[in-house]
Amino acid sequence: MATSAIPEILDTLVQLAKDTLDDVIITDGIGPSDEVGKYLMIGVDDVDGDSYFPSADSRQSWANIGHVARDEVGDVTCAAMAWNGQNDPKQARADVFGLIGDLEDAIRADPTLGIRPQVRAEFGTSVQLRQLQDEYGASATVVFQIHFEVRI
Repeated sequence: MATSAIPEILDTLVQLAKDTLDDVIITDGIGPSDEVGKYLMIGVDDVDGDSYFPSADSRQSWANIGHVARDEVGDVTCAAMAWNGQNDPKQARADVFGLIGDLEDAIRADPTLGIRPQVRAEFGTSVQLRQLQDEYGASATVVFQIHFEVRI
């Protein structure tokens, strides 16, 4: 029996993103973001961070009498970024929200994430837009959580 579903949820989200998102650099944790493009970093809350960062959190409780199973409820933090290298913040916003919209659609299509019926995931329990425009162009970053509930 698993102590937590977090590792399985993270692995599954990375694979789901790779299967779903075209022309997006998908990373498990912090990844390179020094080139113009679109990025999705699973388990990341700061695309410019160079230290430990919160990737996921959860809470557990006994599911029934007899202490045979536990219910785990948690959130995985992700960061999506679109950097266009131009001074076009409107396009950067459109690109990043399009990217996370495609991921949201994939999660809605199968809220179990294909793991097992006891899993339920939902997109966007929290969404935060961060924007930057400088001599390197415009970028938009959305930090968001994917909520999950599972019986382990």
